[in-house]
Order: sequence, then structure tokens, then C-alpha cells
Amino acid sequence: MNCDDCGHNVTSRDAFCRHCGNQVNPKPTQTSRGEAFDEDETNEALRRLYKRRFIVSCLLWCAVSAVGITIYVSTIANILPWWVVGVALVGGFIPALLSIRSPPSEKEYYSLPGARFVNGDHRCIHCGRRGRHGQGIYTHGAYGSDSTYHDCTGCRKTMFVE
Repeated sequence: MNCDDCGHNVTSRDAFCRHCGNQVNPKPTQTSRGEAFDEDETNEALRRLYKRRFIVSCLLWCAVSAVGITIYVSTIANILPWWVVGVALVGGFIPALLSIRSPPSEKEYYSLPGARFVNGDHRCIHCGRRGRHGQGIYTHGAYGSDSTYHDCTGCRKTMFVE
């Protein structure tokens, strides 16, 4: 969101522009049929989704680590040095962290506030663009992957992944 007076970037939580001091009145983005689109509510829902993914990834990593350490201590402690197991455990956590910020699934996307209009048409949560019956969504695959990405035809940001 930008300041109406000077054009500098302000957050929705700011009451005044940090550059010029102008009072900021947050306005919901209007869509093509006049239905209000609250970006803050959608962004907060996305933050909750990413936080939930992080917690699940941490719990899964802890469980796998506990099993790995138990196996190491009980069977192969004499074969591998302790630092090899440590590197494997830390290396196993990196893919889990990278998967946290991946785009939502279709089910997760349409559960976000603002992802659908009242009549059921989909809406891009990034730009508010309307689409009907799959129109407005550009579908493509990633090279070397079985994933199908669904992007907004307006802003080209990824909406969800199957």
C-alpha cells in the first residue's frame, strides 16, 4: 500500500506515513464487481498456513532425528563417527525448511479468505483478478517435476500447486 500524499510504501498497520506524516486510511482493494478484497486478512491467513507447515516440519524432523539417533546408538556407533550422523540430521532439516514457503495446494488456496467471490468464481489473492470456470488461470508444469502450477493470468504469480 502506498501513501496517498507522497507515494512512499506504508504498511496497513501504519496510522501515519513514515516519510511525510500524512494520515493513512487503509482501503480494501475493490474488485471488478465491487466486492471488497481484504489483503491483510488473506496475508494473515497465509502466515498462519506457513507457521502451521513450519511446526509440522519441526515435529517430523524431531521424530525422524530421534529414530536416527536411537539406531545410531544401538547398532552402528562403532562404524560411523558421530559428526557424520550430525551432518545427516542437519542436512535432513534443510529440505523441510525449504518446503514451508512452497505455494499452497488447491485445497489450501481455496480455504483462504478472498480466494473466491460470493458466486463461487475464483479470485487471485495477489491482485484480486476475477476468473470463471478456470479462465484467468495459466496452468503449467515445472521441468523435471510432477507438480502442476496454477498462475494468475493478470499478475503471473503462482496461486496454487497440484
